Amino acid sequence: MLNGILANSYERGFRQLIEEVNLFRNEEDLWKTQGSVINPAGNLVLHIIGRLNHLIGTVLAQTGYVRNREQEFTSKGIEIKDLVAGLEALIPLVGGTINNPRKNKWKPNSQYFSTTSIYLPAIHGYSCCFI
Repeated sequence: MLNGILANSYERGFRQLIEEVNLFRNEEDLWKTQGSVINPAGNLVLHIIGRLNHLIGTVLAQTGYVRNREQEFTSKGIEIKDLVAGLEALIPLVGGTINNPRKNKWKPNSQYFSTTSIYLPAIHGYSCCFI
């Protein structure tokens, strides 16, 4: 039951973030910063995609995803449709992994899980929670 609640929370957060990304009328604005903001929205979306593909995909579901954290912060000009596709791909990955822990061979009492579990329910905090 808790797994379903957590998976639904992630999906809701992903869908909210997708809506926010789609609000950018000019794709170039995704890659701009202003004032004290040092990371553009596009790079933060890439960071969320990379972090969760690594944590949920590689570590828990053993997908074989290879993360390039530096590229998450240096890539520019990626189209909105590609960012949205990356976020949409997280929905079944995260939901399926959380809802099927035995199938994915992860153990909630494992050392890695216990040290990173504080990050799992924090999608509404977006990238600040996935560093």
